[in-house]
Amino acid sequence: MMPSSAYAVRHMMEMALAGTSRTLQPVIQSDSFDFMRHYVEFEDAISFQISIGLRLTDDSGLVSRPISTRDMPAGSLLLGQMKGRTLPIASARFAETLIVAMERLASGQA
Repeated sequence: MMPSSAYAVRHMMEMALAGTSRTLQPVIQSDSFDFMRHYVEFEDAISFQISIGLRLTDDSGLVSRPISTRDMPAGSLLLGQMKGRTLPIASARFAETLIVAMERLASGQA
């Protein structure tokens, strides 16, 4: 199960396989990461997601494993703001939440 080609994780997987004899042939593609998480919870399947958006509960029975950077280079998530621009409250709060989540991931506190 893979996200559609509109998502960076799909592009990263395709780039990692470029020049090899392997190709991606997902049985299911979805634009909903919640659907993919729920699907693998109840079916015999695997899914690929970027960990910052992955919400696993202890009782789900699911585990997350990173792909080795030996097999696929790490991706970047960038947060930008135009210099001198004041963000609307909702956007500023989202940015703050994203920064905290990224800092926790970087420090291994996820």
